Amino acid sequence: MEKEEVEPAREKKWRPSSAAERAAGQAFLQAAVADALRYTKMTWQDMVEEYRRAGKLHKYDPGKEWQIRYARVARAHPPPASLLALLPEIQQYLKFLDDLEEEDDHDHKE
Repeated sequence: MEKEEVEPAREKKWRPSSAAERAAGQAFLQAAVADALRYTKMTWQDMVEEYRRAGKLHKYDPGKEWQIRYARVARAHPPPASLLALLPEIQQYLKFLDDLEEEDDHDHKE
């Protein structure tokens, strides 16, 4: 049986078209890294306390926590379209965050 040759993945590079676009992209990336570092330093007790204070401990889902955090950063520091094109999963994460917030709104109205 012959081994199939696989083409290496092409590296995609972000090429901002303006200084403002570069600044927005850098702000998003710096905020994303800072949030990731903060999250990785948290203990389980820190996480429970954070969600408890927000009244959402019952909604904590460790499998989706990274996605939620990434979406919150993207909402606070919107990346430019040229960077979003390289990170299409952000749109999915933002949709997931919107759905969670919609559930929260629905829960509070009842």
